[in-house]
Amino acid sequence: QYRDITGRSVVRLKLEKKQKDLCEVEKAARIGLWAYDSSTRLFTYSGYTRIFCNDEEQKQISIDEYMNYMHLDDKARFSQWLEENLKEKDASNTVNYRLLIDGKTVNMRIKTYHKEVYMQRTVLEGYIQNTSEIVWKAERSNQLKSAFLANMSHEIRTPLNAIVGFSDLLVEAEDIEERKEYVKIVRNNNELLLQLITDILDLSKIEAGTFDFTYGDVNVNLLCENIVRSMEMKVSEGVALVFDSNLPQYHLISDRNRLHQVISNFVNNAIKFTSQGSIRVGYQMKGAELEFYAQDTGI
Repeated sequence: QYRDITGRSVVRLKLEKKQKDLCEVEKAARIGLWAYDSSTRLFTYSGYTRIFCNDEEQKQISIDEYMNYMHLDDKARFSQWLEENLKEKDASNTVNYRLLIDGKTVNMRIKTYHKEVYMQRTVLEGYIQNTSEIVWKAERSNQLKSAFLANMSHEIRTPLNAIVGFSDLLVEAEDIEERKEYVKIVRNNNELLLQLITDILDLSKIEAGTFDFTYGDVNVNLLCENIVRSMEMKVSEGVALVFDSNLPQYHLISDRNRLHQVISNFVNNAIKFTSQGSIRVGYQMKGAELEFYAQDTGI
């Protein structure tokens, strides 16, 4: 007598694949499942939390042995959290703590999402996560944001000081040509200030995933001229900021504002590190592409 077990084999293979997929997800997220049985005092865990072994099998360890790896400052708090979850309904379901593995500190987060109560036994289940890299990335991100905002506050002050200062002079100036020159300076710095604020808003768009591009005709010659004109006020005394205006006329289909940002960043960097000599802005054909440059005599 024969039995067709094809269906069972297919189901078994699918389950094995799902289990393997889940394991890969656990590794990527540094997360796994855990359970604690109050009667045996065994702590069962899986996934990336296999800190004490390299194989992929589910592992069991006594809660006392597990806590031997725990940071001294966190043991009492973890024990209290565990007892509260075993006894109380409204206990906090999440706790953060640290493990000391091979001389390294591993930040952990554990959460309870299921509880089974028997006569003399309580079983807790949930997920456990290694948050060390997540915390590091968050701290690094905050450091970069702080540095960015500190730099932007300095950048914003430059055009603001020019706008305020030349606006006051504009009120007192009687010569028409002098007034026109002040108006031109104020307008240029208005454009620069607006661009800086746009940069800050773009950072928020990038983080929100809504950053987009608007394509259109770009007069390359005019673009470079505008960049040089808008940045003349930032150049140190004795430094010449010039556009190589003898270049051929070119047009691109691109996002003018984004292109303006990129070139401006290179020019701005040249201005910061050039105390004498010159900064030349331009472009040249390289095959079928245009290569922009900001050449300076700085360090």
